[in-house]
Amino acid sequence: MKKKKRLRYTVFNKTDGFYASPDIMTKKQADKFVKDFPLRYTKQGYYRTNKWEKIDPKDVILEIRPVIFSNKSKNKLN
Repeated sequence: MKKKKRLRYTVFNKTDGFYASPDIMTKKQADKFVKDFPLRYTKQGYYRTNKWEKIDPKDVILEIRPVIFSNKSKNKLN
């Protein structure tokens, strides 16, 4: 019987060009992260980009990306 692989995801901030979260999560968790992201800035009222621009947190472009695991190691000591 083949073991089913469970996919994992991470969230990339396309507005700033880096990962919005260092966590590896399920699709459901990633969807929740994207949905909840603007709520982090409710009190502040804006999101500051890496170019110091103030933008509406809803305008931050987030992308859910699958995480690819590799079993091969380039640094094997044999």
